[in-house]
Amino acid sequence: MPLQAFAGHLLVVGGRAVSMPPPGALAETAPKRAPRIREGDTFFILLTPVGQATAPAAFFESLARLAADTYFSSSGGITGGLREAITTVNGHLIASNQQSGEAKRVSALALVLHGDELYTARSGQVFGALWQAGALLTFPADRRDSLSMNLTPLGTGPDPEIQLGRYAVAAGQTMLLADTGLLEADDSALLTALQGDSVRAALDQIKGLARGSASATVIQFVEPGTPDLDHLAPQSSTQKFRVELPAPRSSKVPVVPAETPTTAPPLPARSSSQTGRTTTGQLRPPPDEDTTGRRAKAAMERVSDMASTVADRSSPAVQNFPALLMYGIRRVLRALLSGLLAVLNFLQRALNQVLPAPDAEGRQGIPTNIAVIMAILIPVVIVIVVLGLSMSKQGRTQFEIERDTAVDAYNKATELDEQAGPTCEIPTLRANWVEVLRLANKAAERRPNDETLNKIRLDAQNYLDCYDGVERRTITLLHEFPDGAELIGPIVNNGIYLYTLDRAHSAIYYDILNERRDGLSTRNDDPIIYKGQAVFTYIIGDIFDIEWMEDGATANKNVLIALDQNGVLAEYSQTFFSTAQQLVTTEWQHPVAMAVFGANLYILDPPANQVWRYKAAPGENRYVDAPESYFATEQLPDLTGAVDIGISDKGELYILFADAHIKKFLSGVEQSFEYSSVPGGALTSGTALFVDNDPMSSSLFVVDKVSQTVYHTSWAGKFRGGLRPQNDPDAFRNLSGVYADQVTSNAIYVAAGNKLYYFRRN
Repeated sequence: MPLQAFAGHLLVVGGRAVSMPPPGALAETAPKRAPRIREGDTFFILLTPVGQATAPAAFFESLARLAADTYFSSSGGITGGLREAITTVNGHLIASNQQSGEAKRVSALALVLHGDELYTARSGQVFGALWQAGALLTFPADRRDSLSMNLTPLGTGPDPEIQLGRYAVAAGQTMLLADTGLLEADDSALLTALQGDSVRAALDQIKGLARGSASATVIQFVEPGTPDLDHLAPQSSTQKFRVELPAPRSSKVPVVPAETPTTAPPLPARSSSQTGRTTTGQLRPPPDEDTTGRRAKAAMERVSDMASTVADRSSPAVQNFPALLMYGIRRVLRALLSGLLAVLNFLQRALNQVLPAPDAEGRQGIPTNIAVIMAILIPVVIVIVVLGLSMSKQGRTQFEIERDTAVDAYNKATELDEQAGPTCEIPTLRANWVEVLRLANKAAERRPNDETLNKIRLDAQNYLDCYDGVERRTITLLHEFPDGAELIGPIVNNGIYLYTLDRAHSAIYYDILNERRDGLSTRNDDPIIYKGQAVFTYIIGDIFDIEWMEDGATANKNVLIALDQNGVLAEYSQTFFSTAQQLVTTEWQHPVAMAVFGANLYILDPPANQVWRYKAAPGENRYVDAPESYFATEQLPDLTGAVDIGISDKGELYILFADAHIKKFLSGVEQSFEYSSVPGGALTSGTALFVDNDPMSSSLFVVDKVSQTVYHTSWAGKFRGGLRPQNDPDAFRNLSGVYADQVTSNAIYVAAGNKLYYFRRN
């Protein structure tokens, strides 16, 4: 049953309550355009300082806002969203500490009310207390136990220590979030306070229990529609999917527009005409007079042009410097430039005092030696100034250009999406977000930790998830194989044994899952079958696929089978020795995948536009006969671009193509198959297919390498959604295989590049 909540805050300083909430306290409902999975959620957080380091109230307010925005922008499970919010705050704290040289530490307690369930995430020295059924439930259970209470605060290290919880709540129950200022409060006193009729009544009693200073939030769960007499209902988040550009950085190098008059040594101003006024209002000398001054001017102009050329040519090289080296160079150049400008200003003032004023005819009687010095010194200064400006701006300027381009594209995409309404169904609008993400990723290569770009990338991913019907899952790395591996499979047998084929090296690996099936109890780095291996009288060649065969024409039952391009079929048993047999391959051209149905073996051969079927002969433990043609020769389908094959328990044969479309056959006859309810941006490519024969699922899983997504449909093609990684967004960059275990095990295993991952189905 969905619930609503009222929330009030308490801040005690020096033993006295003040009329303002703690700066790190926040309570909000989901914003208008939050991901669908976040609709109806209410987010609470209490952030409090740890230790002696201080920060302004705005700092904690911004951290609380960052946590709320991160949670409402996330698209995975609630627990994953809370973890992401806390982790983001931790990363921001670490970056702030590195920049300021301080050591700010923060405790955090974040909650999400979802229906009648309350999810919690705790770090540092904070605790919660829930009054329900006349009893006080606290977390941690014993808040006076320092080992349970004192988790590592945020801002300490890159991996925050987070304690998660989940509670069922009901209308009329009340919860307290508090820091160490209420740690010593008696349980019975807290129980009495939380039994009050209202949030304000509870706060009035709790402030008398605080010692010294304290921060607290009281939350009361109520039925939907309960009158908010005290105006304590959380407001809707004001998060806007629009990024404001940060203020430009100030520069110590003065930049003067070309059209602005400047104070300069009394030299002639550059002009296309031979008569007129200089920028100081003085008449220029006739062209035949003041020869030395004109030479100085000409020299200055030549060196100025040279300086511009040098600066332009230096830009590409400078852009390729490492960021740290560039920062050091800019610091040195700015210091040097500041000194040179100070010298130049001093010379200018000195020359104004030393040089005689123009005579009645407007001629500047500059002594020859001074003119020569000026002719040498001024061009040198100009070269250094121009080169310094160029080098000091490269890197930062290019980054800002790319960031501003991403911001403009982001704001435009947001505006168009807001005009269209919350549909996520217009393909042209999806294309805008693809471009936004591309531009943001490009700019982030220059500055990976930029907050503006991180927000843009997160929002762009969420929009694309919405358009693609995708949910995020927290993934776990199980096994990292040698570099260059191209993983096929994986296959799980009996919920324990995990097999993976590295097609690039023609090697099969075998691992053992733990009891929870979310990790490995045994990891083996030595292949069990590999290219060049002698199995009986056969030498293993290039292996292109693996399958599990329960009862076929093999020496043993319940074995893993592997097939190479020469037709050698190897089998691996946990109990018996590995064996092999030679298939008849007279008709083969270039097979790419195989599937098993009962005791029969099916081989997909796209160049032949055929699926070869090997039948088990009665009483034989090997496939002795030549294969049958699954398709009648007069009705061959076009299998160009076919990449994988799978068979349902009903005998329906599915063939996946590289462009993600699927053909369905039964007894060699093509059946109707069309994707339905598929979002416009989904299923752009096909890499691997898994047919889930679990009666509770009856699904197809399609690996889309281009969009880095595992898509899920029914056997009839009805779209059920897509799955992408939450905690490592780039993990599926080289997605190549998927295996969905039984629904009751709630496990999916994915191969990507040289890595094998696990995540939950639901």
